[in-house]
Amino acid sequence: MDAINASSALVVVISPDSVASKWVQREIKMAQDQGKKIIPYVYREADLPDSLARVQYIKHDPDNTWESFAHLLGFLQKDVAVSAHITPGKLISQAMLELKTTTFAAAAEKTTGALSLPVEGNTVVAVPVARTLTCTVYYGGFGNDTFRPQDTLQLAVQLTGPFPDDAFPQGVAEHFGPRHPLRLMLVRGPLSAPYNLNKAAKSRFYGLSAEYPGEWADALEAVRQAIGLMPQKKRQIFIKGPAVFLYRLGEDIKGFDPTELFHYDRESGVYRPVM
Repeated sequence: MDAINASSALVVVISPDSVASKWVQREIKMAQDQGKKIIPYVYREADLPDSLARVQYIKHDPDNTWESFAHLLGFLQKDVAVSAHITPGKLISQAMLELKTTTFAAAAEKTTGALSLPVEGNTVVAVPVARTLTCTVYYGGFGNDTFRPQDTLQLAVQLTGPFPDDAFPQGVAEHFGPRHPLRLMLVRGPLSAPYNLNKAAKSRFYGLSAEYPGEWADALEAVRQAIGLMPQKKRQIFIKGPAVFLYRLGEDIKGFDPTELFHYDRESGVYRPVM
């Protein structure tokens, strides 16, 4: 247990034996309670425990063992050592997410790492609901609103800009105003930062790295999870990220109809529809 207290992340080697182990379950719970990043590494086929059902995993390829390990080590070296302690948060349970009478403010009191975003004299509260290897997914609405689903989901994907930067999700919320039944799903990350942690905090930023192509796939997976968690009838997707990611996402979500995809135009300061 001391090792978990001293670590930035927990790699859980998944196998039938580990899934059945009560000791492993206690370690997972301890890491989650502390807001640690958890990376399931599926070494042998087994059903993931419920506690890891919404956590992105890496699958071991017995024909490419070293590539599998390199994939795992790449994320550990690039992301975990730098950012796991910066964006902690205990995910709310699936059971709570399904309670339609729960308010966002009440949910925030039962977890850690929730966001509080002032918007036009009101407050948007967003709680962490899922996490991939490099991204965190938040579900938000105005504080006194409940989890009761609305017809439309606003999905905000924040992949570029300084860290932390709440202007983007605040802008999406202000786009509709406090009278609108906002249901905001915010995808944040991955976080890039210098390896020298003594450098100024302003040097930390959100950004996809071309050197780690797995980050692009991971960000797409985070968006898929966000969409899957709240299957509203209509989705409005707002992107702050590389244009290439925008087009990749457009190809990926063609099957999710109806969907409106927006991209922020820096020159005009408004969101323009893409599809």
